[in-house]
Amino acid sequence: MAPAKKLSNMIVVAALFLTVGQLPPWASKAVAASSQTKQEFNNIILSLQAADSAYAAGNNAEAQAKYNQAKSRWNQVSAAISKSEAHEVQTLFDALGDQMKKKAPATEIKSTISDMVDELHEDIESIRK
Repeated sequence: MAPAKKLSNMIVVAALFLTVGQLPPWASKAVAASSQTKQEFNNIILSLQAADSAYAAGNNAEAQAKYNQAKSRWNQVSAAISKSEAHEVQTLFDALGDQMKKKAPATEIKSTISDMVDELHEDIESIRK
């Protein structure tokens, strides 16, 4: 959406809110969807952090399960961000999966997951507020 159009829509929503005292139904749904998407991104981060902890503890099966959980959630919400941003995270998911299959050192896994968490935090910020 063009910045001018987006600003125009925000002004209309603000005016309706101030006049009526509540958001119009279409705006309420957009805010709820945005909030739900942000929560899913946070759930992905939690799953990745759990995978990191499990891998560091030597529990590869648990680490793989948490990775799979994060990847499944990612596949459901990746369309909420730009294609280029999604591609960055997808590349990191692929790298992490390869590292886990090759039983890479825990420090390597931790580094990749740290990069993923940083990217996901940036992506959360880019989701409509």
